[in-house]
Amino acid sequence: MEELLHRGGDDCVYRVEVRPYEPRFTLAVDADRYNAPAQGSFAVKVVATRRGYTGPIVMAVEGAGVSGWELKGNTLPEGATTATMTITVP
Repeated sequence: MEELLHRGGDDCVYRVEVRPYEPRFTLAVDADRYNAPAQGSFAVKVVATRRGYTGPIVMAVEGAGVSGWELKGNTLPEGATTATMTITVP
């Protein structure tokens, strides 16, 4: 191991942290902003980048716990990497 810019020396101290590998995933959507009229709906394309995790992924929308919100297609099946989730607002 070496310092990225090769400026290290005897007076430098480095900390190395090693963790066991854990399967995981990240999710990304196709837009930064969505608009829907009252009682309307919109579709969100979701892409999963899987890093060793192959199980199903259940998605939720923060703040959508309020009565009247409806999510459809919010589960990525085992091994799937894309889904279109439909969100209906109150």
